Amino acid sequence: MEELKQLAYEAIQSNLSEENIVEEAFSTFTATPGFDKIRNMECTMLRQASRRSAAVRIDLSFIMRRVAKGEFPHVEEMIGPLILGLLT
Repeated sequence: MEELKQLAYEAIQSNLSEENIVEEAFSTFTATPGFDKIRNMECTMLRQASRRSAAVRIDLSFIMRRVAKGEFPHVEEMIGPLILGLLT
Protein backbone atom coordinates (compact mmCIF):
# COMPACT_ATOMS: atom_id res chain seq x y z
CA MET A 1 0.00 0.00 0.00
CA GLU A 2 2.80 2.44 0.84
CA GLU A 3 4.40 1.79 -2.54
CA LEU A 4 1.13 2.63 -4.28
CA LYS A 5 0.80 5.84 -2.25
CA GLN A 6 4.34 6.83 -3.23
CA LEU A 7 3.65 6.16 -6.91
CA ALA A 8 0.48 8.28 -6.73
CA TYR A 9 2.39 11.08 -4.99
CA GLU A 10 5.10 11.04 -7.65
CA ALA A 11 2.53 11.03 -10.46
CA ILE A 12 0.74 14.02 -8.98
CA GLN A 13 4.00 15.86 -8.46
CA SER A 14 5.22 15.21 -11.99
CA ASN A 15 1.99 16.58 -13.47
CA LEU A 16 2.06 19.89 -11.60
CA SER A 17 3.14 22.99 -13.47
CA GLU A 18 2.90 26.75 -13.23
CA GLU A 19 -0.20 26.48 -15.41
CA ASN A 20 -2.14 24.26 -12.99
CA ILE A 21 -0.58 24.60 -9.52
CA VAL A 22 -3.06 27.19 -8.23
CA GLU A 23 -6.10 25.21 -9.32
CA GLU A 24 -4.67 21.95 -7.99
CA ALA A 25 -3.56 23.40 -4.65
CA PHE A 26 -7.07 24.70 -4.00
CA SER A 27 -8.89 21.59 -5.21
CA THR A 28 -11.14 19.43 -3.07
CA PHE A 29 -8.81 16.50 -3.81
CA THR A 30 -5.88 18.28 -2.19
CA ALA A 31 -8.09 19.17 0.78
CA THR A 32 -8.99 15.52 1.40
CA PRO A 33 -8.23 14.48 5.00
CA GLY A 34 -5.16 12.29 5.14
CA PHE A 35 -3.54 13.87 2.09
CA ASP A 36 -1.19 16.03 4.16
CA LYS A 37 1.89 14.99 2.20
CA ILE A 38 0.28 16.00 -1.09
CA ARG A 39 -1.06 19.24 0.40
CA ASN A 40 2.37 20.16 1.78
CA MET A 41 4.08 19.39 -1.52
CA GLU A 42 1.58 21.45 -3.49
CA CYS A 43 1.83 24.32 -1.02
CA THR A 44 5.62 24.32 -1.39
CA MET A 45 5.38 24.18 -5.17
CA LEU A 46 2.82 26.99 -5.18
CA ARG A 47 5.05 29.22 -3.07
CA GLN A 48 8.02 28.55 -5.34
CA ALA A 49 6.01 29.11 -8.51
CA SER A 50 4.56 32.36 -7.17
CA ARG A 51 8.07 33.71 -6.67
CA ARG A 52 9.01 32.90 -10.28
CA SER A 53 5.86 33.61 -12.24
CA ALA A 54 3.69 36.69 -12.54
CA ALA A 55 0.95 34.51 -14.05
CA VAL A 56 0.89 32.33 -10.93
CA ARG A 57 0.68 35.42 -8.73
CA ILE A 58 -2.26 36.70 -10.78
CA ASP A 59 -4.03 33.32 -10.60
CA LEU A 60 -3.36 33.20 -6.87
CA SER A 61 -4.78 36.68 -6.31
CA PHE A 62 -7.98 35.73 -8.17
CA ILE A 63 -8.45 32.53 -6.22
CA MET A 64 -7.72 34.26 -2.89
CA ARG A 65 -10.55 36.69 -3.65
CA ARG A 66 -12.83 33.70 -4.15
CA VAL A 67 -11.57 32.16 -0.90
CA ALA A 68 -12.39 35.42 0.90
CA LYS A 69 -15.92 35.25 -0.51
CA GLY A 70 -16.34 31.77 0.95
CA GLU A 71 -16.25 29.88 -2.35
CA PHE A 72 -13.53 27.48 -1.18
CA PRO A 73 -14.36 26.51 2.41
CA HIS A 74 -12.38 23.27 2.02
CA VAL A 75 -9.00 25.02 1.80
CA GLU A 76 -8.55 25.99 5.45
CA GLU A 77 -5.60 23.58 5.85
CA MET A 78 -3.83 25.20 2.88
CA ILE A 79 -4.24 28.88 3.75
CA GLY A 80 -2.11 29.14 6.90
CA PRO A 81 1.00 27.38 5.56
CA LEU A 82 0.66 29.18 2.24
CA ILE A 83 0.49 32.66 3.79
CA LEU A 84 3.31 31.96 6.23
CA GLY A 85 5.45 30.56 3.43
CA LEU A 86 4.83 33.56 1.21
CA LEU A 87 5.87 35.90 4.01
CA THR A 88 9.24 34.21 4.57
